[in-house]
Amino acid sequence: RLVPATLRANFGVSITPVRDALHQLKRAGFVQVRPREGVTVSLLNAKRARDVLDMRIALETLAARNAATCTPAGEVAELDRRFGEAAARLSRGGDERSLDTIDWAIHELVVRYADNELLQQALRTIHHHVQWVGGIAGVGARRVRRSFGEHREIMRALLRRDPEAAGEAMRRHLTNT
Repeated sequence: RLVPATLRANFGVSITPVRDALHQLKRAGFVQVRPREGVTVSLLNAKRARDVLDMRIALETLAARNAATCTPAGEVAELDRRFGEAAARLSRGGDERSLDTIDWAIHELVVRYADNELLQQALRTIHHHVQWVGGIAGVGARRVRRSFGEHREIMRALLRRDPEAAGEAMRRHLTNT
């Protein structure tokens, strides 16, 4: 249970920003407000997790198709270089947890060049849910390691400016996740 007065005191702010934050969390589905029970954190169930992942697949597949015609080749090449460096570190016994940043980089690149403001906004919203699901489900570094080839396939499609291949590569990658 989340008590607004306690949150206000813990964060040293007035009650207004706490109420605003709780309202945003409610709209996003992260908390529930029930009469006489107050504010509680929403529970994640299997259906909700599937819904989040289905939305991510649909939205990021479209974003990858759009980004294939808009992403500057130099940015994809730079990202590919960074992936290569990360793969080399990993093969020398590097820590898999450090790969999270590079994993998200390809997804952020695709969103940035999706060329559709509403799609970008929807993806930013769904990514908060993806992190929630991933944090609870334990999707993490081992999956990141296995996904290197999938990311490279997405980058190759972006470099070829092939929307269908980029979308399909993203769909396959996210389905495997």
